[in-house]
Amino acid sequence: LAETHAVELETRSAGDSTGALPDYREVLAGYETLARRFAAHWPEPRQDPGAPPPETLAGARDALDALRAWAAEAEPHVARLQALAVERESLVGIAAVLATAGETFPQPGALGGAGPTLATRLYALEPGAVVDAPAAVLTLSLDVGAGRGRAQRYLLAVGAADDVAELDRALLAARARVLVWPADLPQSRDAASRALAARIERLDATAASERAALGEIDERHRLANLLAGFRFLDWLAHHVPRLPATEHFAYVTGWTDDPTGDRLARALDARGVPHLLHF
Repeated sequence: LAETHAVELETRSAGDSTGALPDYREVLAGYETLARRFAAHWPEPRQDPGAPPPETLAGARDALDALRAWAAEAEPHVARLQALAVERESLVGIAAVLATAGETFPQPGALGGAGPTLATRLYALEPGAVVDAPAAVLTLSLDVGAGRGRAQRYLLAVGAADDVAELDRALLAARARVLVWPADLPQSRDAASRALAARIERLDATAASERAALGEIDERHRLANLLAGFRFLDWLAHHVPRLPATEHFAYVTGWTDDPTGDRLARALDARGVPHLLHF
């Protein structure tokens, strides 16, 4: 650094490292808000050697703006993927129930066409869930997958719409999931199972198309590199302030007439010294 003639170094750097970094908290809070909404649809972070992660606070804010721009464009595709996943979960659960149910199980088409005064529900229950259905609601409990690992318990309920709504509230409070029974399934169980398989296949094709569109948006916004930058910032904010000065790690402070830090960075790179510059 001294050989650049661009610095005046302090003879003793401060022992307290907490001031050695920018305050990234606001930027990281914005990133975490986006992560809660979108992380399930993000690619694996991948650093582009030609685009190093942000180090300055201004660079971190620019990266957050870029991530928000990705989110604005990706939002419709993510929303459709989530809706498709919910519908698929319902169809897969119903198909599993039909494959397990006995001959006394009601006709699938009749269940979907119940109404207007009657309502049909199929619930996927949490282990140990206690069901206290209104007396006027008919229920049928089924265990799917018993003997093949963890079984999933389902509850079929048919009754007056008001009574079923009451059961909805009780079971949703117990974290049950409501599976939406299609209104237009064929009457026979075999035909209904084939119809469900075809619907699931169409959903999968639509989801693949949505994921491909999302992947193009990811590439255009260089999302994997953005995420790698935020992973670096998160590590920086949570670990560097606690790292002690050692023979392999030091805090060097002072002044420079190189406002961009380019000359200093080139000098450190030439000596193979990993570094982080903060002004």
